[in-house]
Amino acid sequence: MDANWDDVWKKKNVVSDYSLKLYDFLRDYSKKLNKNSKVLEIGCGCGDGLKQFRDNFVVGLDISEESLKLSKKNCNNLINADLFKLPFKKNSFDLVYSSGLLEHFKINKAKEAIFEIIRITKKGGEIIIIVPNSYCFWYRLFKKSMLFSGKWDFGYEEDYTIKKLKKLIEGSDLKIKGFFGLQALLPFATNNYEALPVSFRKIFIDIEKIIPLKQYYAYALGVILTKR
Repeated sequence: MDANWDDVWKKKNVVSDYSLKLYDFLRDYSKKLNKNSKVLEIGCGCGDGLKQFRDNFVVGLDISEESLKLSKKNCNNLINADLFKLPFKKNSFDLVYSSGLLEHFKINKAKEAIFEIIRITKKGGEIIIIVPNSYCFWYRLFKKSMLFSGKWDFGYEEDYTIKKLKKLIEGSDLKIKGFFGLQALLPFATNNYEALPVSFRKIFIDIEKIIPLKQYYAYALGVILTKR
């Protein structure tokens, strides 16, 4: 089952709780980069992640034209391209990251994508991969209910454990810097539904920062990698 990503992005009308946590993470991470760093987001979605890197040269890539239309408000460097044939030279970027992307491929295919991402990342550069967490109870419950009701829009989707993420990068020249989790608390908004306004939901960002070991139970599992 393949997703129609143009339709997915046409429907987006809410900033989800997960997105708020992701943007906060990226904003904090951007402060660690040199100002002349080149950053690529693969699967840039609505482009709100790109605007967190205000002091860097950013490029957004997506296969969906609707995604790129939304991203125009945040970035001028947008490319419609295939993840498996990235239109960049070797060693082009200091940071390459993706969220909500690799899980839509079976692990052997996702592994192909990892090696293509490695190709375009500079030696000493970093790669951040964020995928759904197998151990998040409410993620699994939500997905099952949406599949049962015929409302699941996201096509094939794998979930990951730390062990499975390690398998994904086996045989590569990547070094693991660390794992992290995003969206540990039960969400009050998805991309299409909002139970509480953004102003209220932002309060939970600081609360989540002090919750420990989120990589073992939060909605999203992330890994930070360095190219040797």
